[in-house]
Amino acid sequence: MSGIIRMSGIIQMKKLNKKILIWIIIIAAIAVGMLSYALFSLMSVIDQYSDGAGIYSNLEKFGPQEIDESDLSSFDVDFGSLRQINPDIVAWIVLPDTAINYPVVQAKDNEKYLSLTFENTENKAGAIFLDFVNLPDFSDFNSIIYGHNMKDGSMFHDLEKLKDADYFRAHNSGFLITPEKVFKFEIFAVNVLESEDEYRTIGFDSKEDYLDFVERYKSSSMIKTTVETDVKDKILTLSTCDEVDNISDARLAVMAKLIPMQK
Repeated sequence: MSGIIRMSGIIQMKKLNKKILIWIIIIAAIAVGMLSYALFSLMSVIDQYSDGAGIYSNLEKFGPQEIDESDLSSFDVDFGSLRQINPDIVAWIVLPDTAINYPVVQAKDNEKYLSLTFENTENKAGAIFLDFVNLPDFSDFNSIIYGHNMKDGSMFHDLEKLKDADYFRAHNSGFLITPEKVFKFEIFAVNVLESEDEYRTIGFDSKEDYLDFVERYKSSSMIKTTVETDVKDKILTLSTCDEVDNISDARLAVMAKLIPMQK
């Protein structure tokens, strides 16, 4: 009887070991699958970063090459060639000595260029685009340009660096070039805001409302500037996503005074 019991125990132990082995194989297969998927996703992201960088690098030849503020010919942009690639082109934006050196497009909504490049190819980088509500000649009191905050440092990522006072002092102005005009923009406010904040207000009912709007963002800016603004001034707002602990869906809003340059 004891021999039968021992034999039964051995059989049960073998069955248990077999079940354990099966579960180990299943778990290992799941782990391998998850790792393979993670590696595939990572490679896909890397490929998209590389593709996006290549597209915009190839477009730089159509933009200004070496900007000289005293020589307006240095602001030349080949809008004819850019329009053949994408008729949505409205401007070119440059923040000197940063990665921000891109064509600006405008669609019929604010969704299209979240995932389409200037060449209309699917890519996480998207494009730099003007709010669809704005006039394309930047004559509104507040013109809003959007761009992704890409982890590879492209698009509007460098706006995040403006939160540092030393970096801001060296990069507090840039240029916006349209087919008709060249603008210099001087940054007067850098704010991290909730996505539903009113910083994207375009029109104002009165001069007082406009001045109050500007003063509100000047006073809340994490960087204090000496840029003077007047009711006649037009604003350029650069907007991108930001990651902060106390705001779940944060936006970084960089506001600047648009100054027309003769062309």
